[in-house]
Amino acid sequence: MNLERSIVLRAVTVLSVCGMLHRSVAQDGDWDDRFGLPNIYDDVNALALAGNQGLYVGGRFGGNPGDFNHIAFWDGRHWSGLGQGSTNGTTDTVNAILTQGDSVFVAGNFAALNGQRFGYVANWNGTQWIPLGSGTNAGVSFDVYALASDGTNLCAGGSFATAGGNAARNIAKWNGSSWSVCGRQFYQLGWQPGESHRQMGWGKLVAAWRGTGQHGSGDFGTRE
Repeated sequence: MNLERSIVLRAVTVLSVCGMLHRSVAQDGDWDDRFGLPNIYDDVNALALAGNQGLYVGGRFGGNPGDFNHIAFWDGRHWSGLGQGSTNGTTDTVNAILTQGDSVFVAGNFAALNGQRFGYVANWNGTQWIPLGSGTNAGVSFDVYALASDGTNLCAGGSFATAGGNAARNIAKWNGSSWSVCGRQFYQLGWQPGESHRQMGWGKLVAAWRGTGQHGSGDFGTRE
């Protein structure tokens, strides 16, 4: 009898504490209860602010009717997708998001959108998805993990061998009309050219591009 009463008392105590914690979080002025939950039930890999207008969220989620496919936008009150129907979001994981003016650049593990080749990176102009390049030369040849911009050029880093149809190992630059390499090419030490270099952007490589060469440190080498 004493054992049963002890178990009941412990259960009541746990429930009471959980209720107090829930109320304290809800009453905490640092938490915004308007930030509703969309159908995002898997990994979030990237966040990007759209000035004071909202927040873009990208990752590995969606795939079911009514879902936001791998990317969604929060305007401060409501969630929305980027595109509708077959053009709603991307076809695979989003790893990086970068906003530049009215454009939103998105990169990840998607080779095509709505049957059209995009090459793992795309531009959302507010109404439609636009490839960076044309035909089979759009984008890069494999996954992109990171994006950066100097205000004019877009740099993409990842695990690819070509960009715009030309040799560009793991890092390349888009100037608005064509792809080019960023100085010397990166390859992970201990790997041979032609093999998959999936560590780019995952803590193995830190470097800075200053217009004429890379500067940095980490587990990497360079090749002309």
